[in-house]
Amino acid sequence: MVFVGPVTPRVAGPTSFSPVARLGSRPAGRLHSRQEHHRVTDHLASHHRATLHKVFDHGGGAHNVEWREVISLLEAVGTVEEEHNGKFRVGLGDSLLFLHRPKHKDVDTQMLVDIRKGLESASYGPGTPAFDQK
Repeated sequence: MVFVGPVTPRVAGPTSFSPVARLGSRPAGRLHSRQEHHRVTDHLASHHRATLHKVFDHGGGAHNVEWREVISLLEAVGTVEEEHNGKFRVGLGDSLLFLHRPKHKDVDTQMLVDIRKGLESASYGPGTPAFDQK
């Protein structure tokens, strides 16, 4: 048996692995949102803009919107938090959506309707600068 001696507890400083370093100066409990940034610039990445157009496309291609694309768009324009029961809590402007992950990769029609309403309430619908930007 080897005796190492008394173990002194290490005090964690703000390293790259500590929560303090990752959160920076943001207050505790606040979700990270890029929504404030988008309000100023009204700029979306090209893949987010393509997904936004797919969501608002009422034609035959509306059923080919993938869940991963929708979640990526919602994270870019609002706040997304996965709850313990598997639901996704999405904050878009003044509206709050609760979405379930679909069984298949594509989003169903009713979920698209709900997402459209949320995006329109957050000024990301047709006729807005973020939607019409090229």
